[in-house]
Amino acid sequence: MKIAFTYLPGRIARLDDSIRDGCLHRLRSYEKHHPSEFFYGAFELRDQGHDIGIFEVIERPRRSVPKLLAEIIIRKKYLPVKTYVGIIDAVYFLLPELQKYDAVVATTPGIAFSLGIWQALGRFDRPIIAIQCGILNYSLNRIRVSLTGKLMNRMSTQLFGIGELDDIKKIYRVAPTQIEVNCFGVDTDFWQSDQAEADEGYILAVGNDALRDFGTLIQAAEGFDTQVIIITKRSLPDQLPENVKIIRSAWNSQELDDLALRDFYRKALAVAVPLKPSLQPSGQSVTLQAMACGKPVILTETQGLWETTALEHGRNVLLVPPGNPVAWIHTIHKLNEDPEWRQGIGAAGRDYVVHNGRIGQFATRMERLCLKMSTGGMTE
Repeated sequence: MKIAFTYLPGRIARLDDSIRDGCLHRLRSYEKHHPSEFFYGAFELRDQGHDIGIFEVIERPRRSVPKLLAEIIIRKKYLPVKTYVGIIDAVYFLLPELQKYDAVVATTPGIAFSLGIWQALGRFDRPIIAIQCGILNYSLNRIRVSLTGKLMNRMSTQLFGIGELDDIKKIYRVAPTQIEVNCFGVDTDFWQSDQAEADEGYILAVGNDALRDFGTLIQAAEGFDTQVIIITKRSLPDQLPENVKIIRSAWNSQELDDLALRDFYRKALAVAVPLKPSLQPSGQSVTLQAMACGKPVILTETQGLWETTALEHGRNVLLVPPGNPVAWIHTIHKLNEDPEWRQGIGAAGRDYVVHNGRIGQFATRMERLCLKMSTGGMTE
């Protein structure tokens, strides 16, 4: 089966020059200095024998009457969330190549809705698999909701967690046959512990999305002596506690590569994932990466928790209430005081990821949907 994966810019730069033309089969193996989950299962499906193409949606600076009309529509917030003139225009230039595939995976809402718009206009007819996340976080109006719902019912949607499922179906009137949960996974061959490497006793926090609540973690740091290292590009207060250190970096930048990030995980006492309340499954990747490295994870318990069956507080993860620095202080004190308990949480976390959070499992569920869509499984 021929499956195209579409991304925003930044991922193909991780690959060697021989496959930057989008032909993933040219790469015999994916070197283990990078984790494969950044490609949302493309490598795993390639290894299952599928013909995989990878494409980045790159905006072009140009002016045209259709673009000007679209800009007026966008100012009135009629288009689906995360969908704007530049990305609609950029997707248009990929249509001839994407038309050669049996199914197209859109890895962001903007790409998915842009493909859906061109499909509705009769310029594209391949099945669309949309990975949606965070589309409930924006202001809505009747036209935006109606258009979004119509487009979502023409494609098939996968969500990273259960938190958004019911509200998306209700607000956008998405048919149950057109939406499902496919919890994300990580590359457990890359993210793993190094038994020979002792931890250095710090708490590590990583992330750049707007739902990170580093403020609560920084406030909590006043109540313990353990060093806190935060890797982010988000704006933080100039005045920080003495035990808080900031490292500026992001996944698509060169300041800190994947091997260096893995070393930070391996040397940490524990990994903190502080979140603001939301239905969106924020912090999923960092949580799974840290768990795969055998580190205990302290995670804010929000409605966006991606699953609530196998993920268990006190067994394989440590959950704290939103915006509660006292809970963070208590948990970090306990991690310092009880090394055996700390190691047990870390080992159980690794076991959780191996059984529930591998990128191969995510890819298998994606494969099943692609096959269904390519044989007419989509309903109008």
